[in-house]
Amino acid sequence: EGNTGVKTIKASLQLSKKSETDLIVNFATKSGTAKADNDFESKSGTLTFPKGSTKIDVFFNLKSDKTFEPDETFTVTFSKVTVPFKGSNTLTVTIANDDADPNPTPTPSANQS
Repeated sequence: EGNTGVKTIKASLQLSKKSETDLIVNFATKSGTAKADNDFESKSGTLTFPKGSTKIDVFFNLKSDKTFEPDETFTVTFSKVTVPFKGSNTLTVTIANDDADPNPTPTPSANQS
């Protein structure tokens, strides 16, 4: 997630075929082990697939820190689409920890004398 500032990530929503009309989808983030406004910027809104399109992107901001911690997740739920979803309407986003463990790690070894 980086050590300072904000990092932007992209998530995509894909249609199985080109849309014949504009399709509207609502979305909202929800905290998991990653907490809104601490680990990522909470976001909700409406996405529109223009007629003839198959993919739309939505961007999320991750908040950087220098804290060693496990990978964390939050979800994005898509709803009120004008056509039904095939499969899940929820996307899980994993924020991979990239901070070094501050504790020393012992490594055993043996040598023959």
